[in-house]
Amino acid sequence: MTRIEKIIVKIRDSLSDDGDRWSTDQLLRLIDEAQKSICVNSNVLRERVSIPLIKGRSTYRLPDELATASRVVYNSCNIPIKTHLELDKIDCSWEDRSGTTLKAVIFEKTDKNYIKVYPIPTVESEMSGDFGFLFLIEDYTFDSDFGVILNLIDDNGVPFIFKSDYGTVISTSNISPSLIVYYYRTSSDITSVTDTLEIPSLYDNAIKYFVLWQAFADDMDTQSLNTSTMFFNYYTMELNRARSNSSNDFTTQSQREFGYLSTI
Repeated sequence: MTRIEKIIVKIRDSLSDDGDRWSTDQLLRLIDEAQKSICVNSNVLRERVSIPLIKGRSTYRLPDELATASRVVYNSCNIPIKTHLELDKIDCSWEDRSGTTLKAVIFEKTDKNYIKVYPIPTVESEMSGDFGFLFLIEDYTFDSDFGVILNLIDDNGVPFIFKSDYGTVISTSNISPSLIVYYYRTSSDITSVTDTLEIPSLYDNAIKYFVLWQAFADDMDTQSLNTSTMFFNYYTMELNRARSNSSNDFTTQSQREFGYLSTI
């Protein structure tokens, strides 16, 4: 019996339902909602992504699974995370500013798939060897014979972005090191009893209470609504425990500034 099947058995026991009232597909959808709710509200799942900075580019896309950014690191130091409103109060023209010193990154929960750097970087990478015939690009690994470049991968596994046709390299604009974004993510969809729950089994009771809260809320009689409220309170208690067991948020508001570094 899978972990999800065990949770469903407990849910059906509480609902006094053998499958006539609640189908497995309905319960799976609620279990999926429960896991996502726990992820968003307790920051259980953590990831990081490496983003190569490009000369002249201010906006970069973040992973779709991202729920919220927790901290951003550049050159092994934490960078302040700001909102548009915070920077508007400091400099009304900040979106057009360029410079060589990274002062902040801009992240909005209402537009969580993108992040901006301030100011726009102006530093450009340098390469050894005549353009088109490369002998070395520091911090990058060649995946083909030197001089005929098909692709480059940096130390974090991130592909290099070319400004010309592959194989004939005219210029590069990637800045080293990359921006590292640490973030909390949502869970993958649950559609089958054989799927894997990504949050620890410690939260199985929270999942059960969430499903029971929603299930009883669908019945409009007074007794069911009262029962729904009871399970909502149980879910809230389990969720609070999940929050307390989660590690401290890594977001910092460092006031230090660091110059953009170019490869040599």
